[in-house]
Amino acid sequence: MQEEIRSLTVQSHRGEYPVRRMPVTRALPAHPLPSDRFVVDERVRQLHPVLETLAPDRQTLAVTADEELKSLDGVTGILSWLLDSGFHRGGTLYVVGGGTVQDAAAFAASVLHRGVPWVFVPTTLLAQGDSCIGSKSSINHGGYKNQLGTFFPPAGVIVDDHFLTTLAPSEVRSGVGEMLHYAVVGGGQLFDDWDLALAGGWDRLSTREMSALAMHAMAVKRDFVELDEFDTGVRRNLNFGHTFGHGLEFASGGRIPHGIAVAYGILLANDYAAQHGTLDPATRTRVERVVRRLVDGSELAQVNGRAVFQGMTKDKKRSDGEIELILIEDLGRPVRTRVPLDGHLELFIDDHLAAW
Repeated sequence: MQEEIRSLTVQSHRGEYPVRRMPVTRALPAHPLPSDRFVVDERVRQLHPVLETLAPDRQTLAVTADEELKSLDGVTGILSWLLDSGFHRGGTLYVVGGGTVQDAAAFAASVLHRGVPWVFVPTTLLAQGDSCIGSKSSINHGGYKNQLGTFFPPAGVIVDDHFLTTLAPSEVRSGVGEMLHYAVVGGGQLFDDWDLALAGGWDRLSTREMSALAMHAMAVKRDFVELDEFDTGVRRNLNFGHTFGHGLEFASGGRIPHGIAVAYGILLANDYAAQHGTLDPATRTRVERVVRRLVDGSELAQVNGRAVFQGMTKDKKRSDGEIELILIEDLGRPVRTRVPLDGHLELFIDDHLAAW
């Protein structure tokens, strides 16, 4: 088992920023500056009264983490409040919540005064183990999901295990599913650790174990982000499991949580690689054993291959009748390949779903 990571730094186009795993009560200022502001998920605020002492009412905007927030109207609401409340460049915007709150607030921070400092406190496992680093924000527009966005890194990230104590089991499972792709792409000891951690069941992970795994997932992501922050080359390898996963999300009308769709996407990607002779059966079986500790196929009853295929045709990575799939040659060895969006791919998806 690797040693726990308590802190790491990420290099971005705006300089380095720290990621610290520690209680939020120690990380955030006990007496915020008059110019500081807080955007906080209302549900998280209700579940964690400690935020009341760290984020004074007069400096706090409580928001509902839904798809309306993740839109231009939602961002405009945050911007209007910041401007009306007198926020200026000398202050820091503290953002407390999951990925939806992060997307909207980070987008707002990127355009206000051409960029203001913001600090993120991720409160879901999905945000702690994935979205909190990497600079990306994405919002929806006119029925198009995640089509507007910026690259605007935080000034810092605070990972507090305690926020995970109030997550619903479905949120934990989705977060674990998302982080699984880092274990496969990272390979080596990291995958061994995941194999061991999930041996007793994902629902028996302690909050400490969850955050420890999240920090290791971030360490894998950091290496790719620092090489390719703007996602034009090697960082695209982190889409492993996501292209098929996005198709599954679309086919289910969003009923399959993102991280669970990614977990199924890992199995689809590995089946595709094995069928085409680029992944040996032993590695495929080893990864499948770990992923199946998280999924049992029950969610797939609500989707069909045609709908999954149609969802993949809407993916941002498609072009000229092809789509980029991220596959693996072995643990820790992702590869990118372009595949025709045709009947052969649709038939492969049908066969995979039928095998469950």
